[in-house]
Amino acid sequence: MDLFKMAFKNILRSKKRAIRTFAVLVMGVAIFIFYGLLMDGLTAQSKDATIDEVTSHIRIRKNNFDEDLPLVKENLWYESITYLDNFENIEYTARTIISAEVDNYEDTLSVTLMGIDPEKDSTVFTLSTTATIPLENTAWVGVGVADDLGLVVGDYINITFRNMDDAFISAEYEIGGLLNSSNPTFSEGSVVINIHELDSMMESNFVSYYSVKLLDDSSLDDTANEIRALYEEGEVLTWVDLNKGMEEMMAMKDLFILPFYLIIALITFLGLTNSILISVWEKRRNTGTLRALGYYDKEIMRIFIYEAFWIAFIGTLGGVILGVLINIPMSTIGYNYAAMTDMGSGSMELSIYVPPVIKSTWNMSYILLPLIVVPIASMIVSLIPARKSIKMSIVDCIRNKD
Repeated sequence: MDLFKMAFKNILRSKKRAIRTFAVLVMGVAIFIFYGLLMDGLTAQSKDATIDEVTSHIRIRKNNFDEDLPLVKENLWYESITYLDNFENIEYTARTIISAEVDNYEDTLSVTLMGIDPEKDSTVFTLSTTATIPLENTAWVGVGVADDLGLVVGDYINITFRNMDDAFISAEYEIGGLLNSSNPTFSEGSVVINIHELDSMMESNFVSYYSVKLLDDSSLDDTANEIRALYEEGEVLTWVDLNKGMEEMMAMKDLFILPFYLIIALITFLGLTNSILISVWEKRRNTGTLRALGYYDKEIMRIFIYEAFWIAFIGTLGGVILGVLINIPMSTIGYNYAAMTDMGSGSMELSIYVPPVIKSTWNMSYILLPLIVVPIASMIVSLIPARKSIKMSIVDCIRNKD
């Protein structure tokens, strides 16, 4: 214990150098924690946004569904899936998606027209809308469509599309709300109406797909396999199957951020190493004195190791505290990405949905890792100059001679 206290007092003898070292460690560790927790939060939000707004947990569709032409009538189908009522802890809904044109009686815009069942759809998906009235005889319009056509809630639009017999259908709708979603597919180019009204105009009850939400997603694979066994004629895909590109983009994101982490680690490590080397070298006279007083080489080595530990631990602890303090508002309030980029919704970068407000998460590995790795690394670094110092003769150490 005396050696431990002696090592701590040694730090105080060179306050300026200690402060500089602490500052480097604090900033390096705080940045590591901040970006790590922020990227984890972004990844989790992107996954949740994808499930809640785009794919749900499971999608059931035609076997010959054409990914390149998702909006053509050949992808529409009718299949009774009442067997899903026998499943516990799930909710499901149908959606019909076709190509259409919307005009404000002056300008025309091509859009994705989506028919949804308002009651059942809300149990599966989350659609961010300003609507205050039910989706009956009204339409919800993406904010991008509204901006392009100069529309506001209460305006009227004309929707034109082809029915199953290739006959043109045109219907007038009042705008009941605006879609402001983290998924740009909805925000920038979609119009939503009641699926029953769309069925009536199309003179059929064909749908594009059924979406299933699990109340407990730990049973995702098992539930998907059970549905596949009951529905052999079509595709039963999980959200992972539908977003393989997202996994690849997340991996690319991690590879892109890795050099940044390495640079931060290198700067922090070099600053710490330089401080330790200087500290050991400056204390050669003390080393000689201690050896002359009868201290064993192992005891002197432990003093330098403990000193390196104190420097690393105090600096790392300060960085952890700063990183946690920064993360508190980032995890509760977040960063308003949409406001800072002058966007009404999130955007899509490399097929990854970016929510309008980015929030970090809490992951103890980012907090505990520096507290473990940095002190251990610093103690290992201190071994080299300390061993060299005790190998010098007592006279050379006291004379502070190279």
